[in-house]
Amino acid sequence: MKLYPWIAAVICLLACVVSPSRAPAGETGCAPIADLHFVCGPHHPEDLVLIPGTQWILVSGMGGSLPGSPPGPGDLYLLNAADKRWHSIAQGSLAAVNRNAKLYGNCPAPDAAQFVSHGLAIRAGSNGRHTLYAINHGGRESVEVFAVDARGAVPRLTWTGCAHSRRVDSARGSTFILCELSRTDPRFHKYPRLPVLTCVGYQPAPESATKQSS
Repeated sequence: MKLYPWIAAVICLLACVVSPSRAPAGETGCAPIADLHFVCGPHHPEDLVLIPGTQWILVSGMGGSLPGSPPGPGDLYLLNAADKRWHSIAQGSLAAVNRNAKLYGNCPAPDAAQFVSHGLAIRAGSNGRHTLYAINHGGRESVEVFAVDARGAVPRLTWTGCAHSRRVDSARGSTFILCELSRTDPRFHKYPRLPVLTCVGYQPAPESATKQSS
């Protein structure tokens, strides 16, 4: 199977962080190895999704939430798969608030100073408009929802709401995320493995609310 160069570069983006046996690519000037090209700079990248119909990739960043990391919030990065250039978009996306109360209730916007993004999932829409779901471990345990507008030269994200999950801290110091559906439906695990990208228990919003959010 042919591995396209931009896919290899993105894989290496994560490999630079998670591989303990090799020095980070930044320490060797991000020099390519054979057909593999590194993308250096994003702080503790964790997950990534391709924005449908574009060459842009969204990358989550755990930031200072990891042991030994410098203080500071996590991040979201926008990576151009064609030229390997990237930039931070978390603070701007969190500042651009357009809450959809009909879909997500009165859930407040997260504290940008504590935002820590983890797992990502994207729901393809139409006409260049999509929805990004980002797990947030900073300040609260939640799934943050962003409207993705990819109609322009560079995609733009706007925070539109969130869904709270229930955080459970054990006496031994472990943290778990409780699925409330497990109380009434045996199909669902009480503590599902994260990140949860799809769920058969998902209940779509009423048609009227969906139209208003578009």
